[in-house]
Amino acid sequence: ALICERGLPLLGALALFSTSNLSKWFFRSLVFLVAIVTVATFSRAAFLAIFVASSISALCWYQIKYRKALMSVSLLLLPLIVLVVVTIPDQLGTVFRVSDSSTLTRLWLWEAAVTLLSQSPIFGIGPDNFLYLHTDHLSPEAWREPNLSHPHNIALDAWLSTGIFGAAALAASYGYIFVKLGSLKLTPPNNWLLRGVLVATAIGALHGLVDNSYFLPELAGIHWALVAFSSTIRSGTTDKPASPAD
Repeated sequence: ALICERGLPLLGALALFSTSNLSKWFFRSLVFLVAIVTVATFSRAAFLAIFVASSISALCWYQIKYRKALMSVSLLLLPLIVLVVVTIPDQLGTVFRVSDSSTLTRLWLWEAAVTLLSQSPIFGIGPDNFLYLHTDHLSPEAWREPNLSHPHNIALDAWLSTGIFGAAALAASYGYIFVKLGSLKLTPPNNWLLRGVLVATAIGALHGLVDNSYFLPELAGIHWALVAFSSTIRSGTTDKPASPAD
């Protein structure tokens, strides 16, 4: 779910950015497949992150001429959602359950993480040490989950793993993407790539509020690939990419 949720807006942006029909249908097919996998994970955090980021994006970027594209995506995902509701009701019920052990465990982990931070607020406890140290501060009610390796919050995880300076650097990298790409005004289809990167970054940050969102090789790689993409975009890039015939 952590990777699929970021792939969805990027693949969708590539589908809208592509100029050939073959490329468009190729990326649309990938969007559909990744959407199926994302729904199959039944990750509440992924669903909420995608919903919130997409809703904010729609409010910020909505234009009349994009109604057709937005409607196409909606009609593509609607049958998939109906299929899940009809065929897997028991699993779907867990998506809307807020008082289950998963939610409570996160609250207990955050409490233990804050306690650890109070003991070492400047330098943290170092990478991968949360697994070995947080159990001393974990609520007795959380005995079922004693072997969790991260606090399920990107801010707490970064602060504990890399100290306050590392957490500030990670926050700055997220801010760089939003500020750099959010300030650019590009014409279609280039603007779709920027929006795809912005939405993917927002989804990762939102999901990171309740889960691991950076401290895995693949997640860190995706994040810094988005940062690298942001750094290569020039403010003057406002025209449609030239075709080979130009």
